[in-house]
Amino acid sequence: MAEISCDVVPRLLQGANTVWTEASTTYVTIAFALFFGGLVQLLAGMWEFRRNNMFAATALSSYGGFWLSYGIYVILTSGGVIPESGVEGLQMMLSLWGILTFFFFL
Repeated sequence: MAEISCDVVPRLLQGANTVWTEASTTYVTIAFALFFGGLVQLLAGMWEFRRNNMFAATALSSYGGFWLSYGIYVILTSGGVIPESGVEGLQMMLSLWGILTFFFFL
């Protein structure tokens, strides 16, 4: 299940960001990011920790936390609770996650 959630949520986000889909797809993507990409991966990471598989626990928990934080960020900014960080802030966050993904690949 965690492998599927690693694939589905980025594809939904890609469709929303590249305007292949309607603007309202962003809300569906955030719902998937919070629960399917975030919660499922975080739980899978905790189960892997219980099995003493530290790499899978670290990777799955990290990506689960990423999707949970991204979903909360979009909800809070769209609701006007916090101001948007701008394009540079989002680019920095995604660049750092790209570097982390590269290290997981090694």
